[in-house]
Amino acid sequence: GHGQHVDISKQEAAMAYMRQEVSDYVATGEVTNRANAASYHRDIAPSKDGYITIHFINDKEWETFVKLMGNPEWTKSDKFKDVPGRKENHREMMRRITEWTRLHTKLDIYASAQALHSPTGVYLTPDELLASPQYAARDFFVDITDPSGRAWRVPRGPCEFSETPFAVRRPAPRLGEHNDDMLCGQLGVSREQLTGLRRTGVV
Repeated sequence: GHGQHVDISKQEAAMAYMRQEVSDYVATGEVTNRANAASYHRDIAPSKDGYITIHFINDKEWETFVKLMGNPEWTKSDKFKDVPGRKENHREMMRRITEWTRLHTKLDIYASAQALHSPTGVYLTPDELLASPQYAARDFFVDITDPSGRAWRVPRGPCEFSETPFAVRRPAPRLGEHNDDMLCGQLGVSREQLTGLRRTGVV
């Protein structure tokens, strides 16, 4: 029942836009400048049953992705040994990568990438998202039933609080469902006034 003081720094909030540069410096000691800012590599590649996202910025992440693919012989070419070479030969590199990704399911690639700490993502369909083991472990989706008896699966809140756990207490309101409570209970409209409002089509 008590409020609290919220202290927000504009400078610290702006740092969110520098998260890539900061994390790169912490991980590798490299300072991002105009010469190397364009070296980030992000791509979408088809798998056997969908798509994955590929992300390698530096040589270390490239080497991890090469390991993910099983160290194919073509990756040993001088054309792909550094960032400038991979940028120059991008079309050939992606053609060879997709030859590999098409042989595997997206979730198999994703699981293997996680084990190697490779920043490789996966695109999920809505039904796959609902069946996600990660969301299931966090009880993110919950089932509710509306007044008609229809069941719905809905997301909970994005945060977990130790003392005030989030809960979905009711389904979304139907049109006009809470008119009486809000108008008469909260705003002091009388029942007679409410009847008049309904008669004239206001509510």
